[in-house]
Amino acid sequence: MGYYSEFSLEVDGSKEEKESIISAFLQENEGAAWALNIDGTSRQWDKWYEVNEDMINLSKKHPKRSFIIQIMGQILGDMKRIHYKEGELHDFESGVISYPEFNPDLLQEYQAKDCAFSLEEYHQLTLRTDYSTYTLCEILKKTYKDQTFSLNSAAYKIDISGWTNHESCIVEFSKSHPETVFNLTYDIDFQEHEEVYNENDLSRFWIKYIKNGKIYTADAFWDWIYN
Repeated sequence: MGYYSEFSLEVDGSKEEKESIISAFLQENEGAAWALNIDGTSRQWDKWYEVNEDMINLSKKHPKRSFIIQIMGQILGDMKRIHYKEGELHDFESGVISYPEFNPDLLQEYQAKDCAFSLEEYHQLTLRTDYSTYTLCEILKKTYKDQTFSLNSAAYKIDISGWTNHESCIVEFSKSHPETVFNLTYDIDFQEHEEVYNENDLSRFWIKYIKNGKIYTADAFWDWIYN
């Protein structure tokens, strides 16, 4: 069956110049023709295994142009942007799931909800904070004796997926630590993600910032880091 990916292509220059280059590329290259539209957007999921060699050859033909091919593979986290110029691979960026920084003026306010939280396979609901996580976990255990917490000291996070009324409790708890920002995230365990498929829409991934009795929420987004 092979491994499928979505591809998109960026070319510097005007819209007309870009489409002229891509149009000729699609006519000459079968892999590109299956994967790309004339404007460089993705046409469909495809198996374009020769993409690196083909992009090197394309950049040789247009040495004054810069090319960026973006590849989103089937597996969650397999996101990359590869930069080409003058027949060479210049830079390589990996996609990472990121969240907006805490800024109440730019985030949506949210009301706490008490309900059982159902985790999807390989996903995790965790609590972090700019306060000492280990100390926070001990305080929470003493404050809410009927709750269970799992502390991952290496990752500085608390597993709270089995705590039904965690949002309202943490909101109330935050009032006694008014300067502390609590980060509640629903994301992926990347050590166990092999069977989780990629999606452009990261709406299932979110962060909730809790500070001094208020919750602010935002969705995740793809960000890029150079390798």
